[in-house]
Amino acid sequence: FEAPFLSNHDTGRGIGLLGWNSPEARVAAATLLAMPGTPFLYYGDELGMRGQGSSGDPGKRTPYRWTTSTGGYHGFTTGTTTWFDAYAPPTEPAGVELETQRADPASLYNLFRDLIKLRHAQPPLARGGATRLAPTGGGNGAFAQVRTWEGKRVLFVANFAKAASGASTFGVGGTPAVLLDGGLGGAPTG
Repeated sequence: FEAPFLSNHDTGRGIGLLGWNSPEARVAAATLLAMPGTPFLYYGDELGMRGQGSSGDPGKRTPYRWTTSTGGYHGFTTGTTTWFDAYAPPTEPAGVELETQRADPASLYNLFRDLIKLRHAQPPLARGGATRLAPTGGGNGAFAQVRTWEGKRVLFVANFAKAASGASTFGVGGTPAVLLDGGLGGAPTG
């Protein structure tokens, strides 16, 4: 049984290290939720929390950022410090808290919400098998897979390169409909 994840309590917070709302973090989020199996989100991944990678286990388990409040520790406690402060002071950038991201339709948090809704609405994404496709064109960073379930298909395409990938062909027939666009440079063709 497959169980993809971006980070967990034993690893550093990879998505936050990409930059909490960077294109790379957004591609990582989309890829996680396009993979087969049951995706796991470690608390704070949906916000892009960085944690303190160099602070050992406590740095991987920093308190969740609920609010921008300065009266306590970001909604975690009414106190001004936490057990974590003994190891390292909190260093999450501004914007990495639930209160701020809920209000921003373009936030990483809301992207995760949209991706989860899409996964639930599309049976191939929730339950289907996956076939990786070799693209023609598009550069070295192009990645594509088809998820299939009971005769329905969803094509997932991502660019893992820093630069635009250019036009790609994936050898999948049919008339495509874009379910979620995160930087598509034009309408896909069948």
